[in-house]
Amino acid sequence: MQISRKWLQQYVDISDLSIEQVADRLTNSGSEVEGIEKMSQGSNLVIGEVVSCEDHPDSDHLHVCMVNLGDSVEQIVCGAPNVAANEKVIVARVGAKLPGGEIKESVIRGVESKGMLCSLLELGVDAHHLSEESKNGIELLDKDAPIGCDDPLGYLGLDDEIMDIGLTPNRNDCLAAWSMALETGAVLEREVHIPNADGASDVGKATKLKVSSETDKCPLFLGKVIEPVQDTKNPQSKLSSGIPFTKRPTALAFDYKVTPGGLQIKATGFSKIVKLKEQNRAEACLLLQKRWEDAEGNIYAKRIGTAYEQYGQDVTEWQNGHRIPVHYGNITQEPYYKPFMDLVTGENTQYCQNSKGVMVPIQEVGWGEADEEITHIILRLSSGNGGAYIGAPDSKFWIDNVKLIYE
Repeated sequence: MQISRKWLQQYVDISDLSIEQVADRLTNSGSEVEGIEKMSQGSNLVIGEVVSCEDHPDSDHLHVCMVNLGDSVEQIVCGAPNVAANEKVIVARVGAKLPGGEIKESVIRGVESKGMLCSLLELGVDAHHLSEESKNGIELLDKDAPIGCDDPLGYLGLDDEIMDIGLTPNRNDCLAAWSMALETGAVLEREVHIPNADGASDVGKATKLKVSSETDKCPLFLGKVIEPVQDTKNPQSKLSSGIPFTKRPTALAFDYKVTPGGLQIKATGFSKIVKLKEQNRAEACLLLQKRWEDAEGNIYAKRIGTAYEQYGQDVTEWQNGHRIPVHYGNITQEPYYKPFMDLVTGENTQYCQNSKGVMVPIQEVGWGEADEEITHIILRLSSGNGGAYIGAPDSKFWIDNVKLIYE
């Protein structure tokens, strides 16, 4: 069972304890913590801006950089091939302690250097989470990264720690994440704030909803309609979209057949139906994003990868092993681009929970570079393309064997 410190903090206050202290208390109580993974490491770091970058007078690969740290401008010698003027970077000040050792003031081939421009590898980030560009040079930050920020790892969302807890067979209750939060609160003798879900499945009345299964691989589906619908505004704000993800698949693969149905309707309850003029389409959508959070808790994202198709015609025979390629970077000028692949904005803006536990919109502010790092994935397979409350009553989208391809 893996538990993130940030996730745990949402439910029980552990801000005054180190992750090692929490792990020791859990282990002593019988829930053995088998390992702790820090997503990154480093002290005395700051976000800086390269004011100037000149070739070193006595080297064919080193650069002499003047870097604005907010409270001072320091000269730093850097050998990274991607360092350049006007770039925002992570700077380890003199005295910083990194996984590879302490940063000291030095003289490199006759030129004074006060600090180091850092790559994420040098800050302990697992290479499997990084793009080739990130592996081969220093980390270049977004243009709006705040100069002088002394928590660059937090700015990038890399300041988390993961506990790997080995649960014994008699504690399978703790496989539920909320139960692990309750267990932690009990061990630490602290109050736990779990969202109130009591009676959530008992709300409503006898439903007209009918659910059935036509596949042996998933013999049971359950559903419930909760009425009356009291608020149909901003439905996306009730759904947390996307999960952490750092890999770079080449395609989305699945088996399918589809009946997209006829014209769409909009229904916010069984009592109110509005007929629309748009033809319904089923869709398969995979979005890869690079997200970050500002000091106020707002979530922003760049679109890094896109795999997206819509289906407007009946396909009555199973299409096995169908693949949708994942296209990286800005695809708006490519011949395969369609308007429905564009950045998600307006009433379709998706939401997620920020580090404060508040649901906020995911503001897709632009297209990222093809080789930029990925932090989150959104995968949606839907029998309709109209958004919440919109679809065709006779639409069906059969899906099986969904997987990501890496080739």
